[in-house]
This record gives sequence, structure tokens and C-alpha cells, in this order.
Amino acid sequence: MESPLDHDLAISIVSKHMNVFNYFIQEDNSLEFTIAHSHTMKEDFQRLLDSLKSYEMIAMLRKSGDSLTLIVGNIPVHKSRLKSWMPMALFVATVSIVFYDGFLRSDTMG
Repeated sequence: MESPLDHDLAISIVSKHMNVFNYFIQEDNSLEFTIAHSHTMKEDFQRLLDSLKSYEMIAMLRKSGDSLTLIVGNIPVHKSRLKSWMPMALFVATVSIVFYDGFLRSDTMG
């Protein structure tokens, strides 16, 4: 299960890299910031992403009208339902069935 977003930590990290006007906590527990545009926005955003990555957070930046919106949330964790041995077992089962079918259809008896 995904751990909840540490809002104080996220606000602190974003404030170090961006000029924050305002922020809101969204229903999905992510944070939405209204930030000021700067001449070094690309570099600032890349440094922010690098800082957030070590805390398993990610950010998205979008422009809406004259303002910039930054959304910060946890990196989604997708766990596979397959066990590590399952692909090999399915491969062996498939090959076995194909060989068995080939054996049954062959004319080796006569």
C-alpha cells in the first residue's frame, strides 16, 4: 500500500526551488501549488524533480492562463500480481502441451 504524502516535506522542497504563491491539498492527497514563472523555470523544475525523486514523490507542471500550476504527489507503485516463477511455469506448461498434442497426432505407431 502506498504511504500518504508528507505535505510538510513536499511544501518545504517545493518552496526551495519555486516561488510559491499558494497551495491546496487535493482530494487524492496530492498538493497543488500556484507558482511564479521565472526565467530559469526549466532548470528549477528539473532540480525539483531530482529532489522529490529521493522521497518517492513526483511533480507535474502545467500552465493555465497566466498562472503556473505545480502538482506534487507520490510516485504510483504498481505491483505485479505475477510471482517470479509464474512466467517460466507457463512457458513449460505451454511447451509440454504442444509436444503432447504433437505426440498424439503423429503416426509413429504404424
